[in-house]
Amino acid sequence: MQTRFRERGELDFDDARALAVTRLQCADFSKRLSTALAARFREIIIDEAQDCNPADLDIIRWLRDAGIPTKVICDPHQSIFEFRGGVTDQLFAFADTFGNDDQLGMSGNFRSSGNICKAIVMLRAAESRNIVDAPFGEFKNEQARICILSYSSKSVSAAIGEKFVNLLKEVQIDVAKAPVLAATKNSAFNAIGRPVVKAKRDLTLRLAEAVSDFYFAFESGKQKSAIEKFHAVFLELQGRLPGKSYYQYMVEHDLKPDEWRPEMLQILRALRYDPEIYDDADTWHNSAKELLKPSLPPNSPSISQKLKKNKDIADVLRLPSTESPPAKTIHSVKGMEFPAVCIVTVAQTLKGILDYLETGAPVEKAEMAREFYVAASRAQRLLAIAAPRSQAARFAAHLRMAGATVTVVDINIEKQ
Repeated sequence: MQTRFRERGELDFDDARALAVTRLQCADFSKRLSTALAARFREIIIDEAQDCNPADLDIIRWLRDAGIPTKVICDPHQSIFEFRGGVTDQLFAFADTFGNDDQLGMSGNFRSSGNICKAIVMLRAAESRNIVDAPFGEFKNEQARICILSYSSKSVSAAIGEKFVNLLKEVQIDVAKAPVLAATKNSAFNAIGRPVVKAKRDLTLRLAEAVSDFYFAFESGKQKSAIEKFHAVFLELQGRLPGKSYYQYMVEHDLKPDEWRPEMLQILRALRYDPEIYDDADTWHNSAKELLKPSLPPNSPSISQKLKKNKDIADVLRLPSTESPPAKTIHSVKGMEFPAVCIVTVAQTLKGILDYLETGAPVEKAEMAREFYVAASRAQRLLAIAAPRSQAARFAAHLRMAGATVTVVDINIEKQ
């Protein structure tokens, strides 16, 4: 049922957790359920517990109190969902409820090189840097240095992505498998030279953006999301979403993916912007109107009224280059790994993170530091970090404190 709720948007997970906790507070129900679970399961293992919220911890605590052997596996330094109610300090406090004999630290790293292991330990809070993870994986002896790309402009530039591509070529890593990561989608897009759409209410741009997103989606999971986004635009074009969200519409009409996805894929393939087929963006726009015109219901405004001409279409439709790495947000890659990553930072953000890592203040930057830790720990062989020139040397010195080999490269981006 939870999977169905997640896919169809029928129930908010926070509400579901709260409901579960409320039910468990009923003594009779709690006793019957704990007896049934204890009889069925010899042990319960909770993995990735750093992604829990306080209600989840209440449920885990109940499982333990019910007498069911319960193991909790987590890396509190990867707790990056505080903005939506995730646990941070609560997780450390919860760990203290386990006796010393019931706590087992893990200091092996089967993903990253030894040099990366030394660098990422410096991205943890000061009290958690006493042990550097030992590399045990395939790339434990990788010799690539941490590379800080020092840039001088006030805004993120595509020169960052270009330099990262050159680094990838030097160590023969496939560009398509090495993402540029940032806290926001816009920063990641800017770093690879992909335009950012600003006119979100313009249906023509949103159509072009949905098409572009589908062809920028490098993993099947992201492509599924891109198809849904396109489907939402398609339904809006038909006038089917007044006063309701896409997911409300899908639930109300009980639409299954196999009922609409084949048609959307067919239209997406036809709308792919190929310069060998379309002379320019205006040609694509005219073709899109002809293709989608039959989909409009009777008495609908004309297709030209719905899909008005917009001068920014060309930028939105720009196809991903085979020389361009994928752009992703840090939160979207949690739990993944890549041969190389490039993390993009801006001056104010990096300064705040370094202040926190060096002094423990300001505490409100703690989650940003953990985000940085998550991003850097995705890298297996090569870690590059685009840092504003004002903070690059300071950041390099901080990483070197654990013995990491770090090179600062000034990429000399002119002010924009």
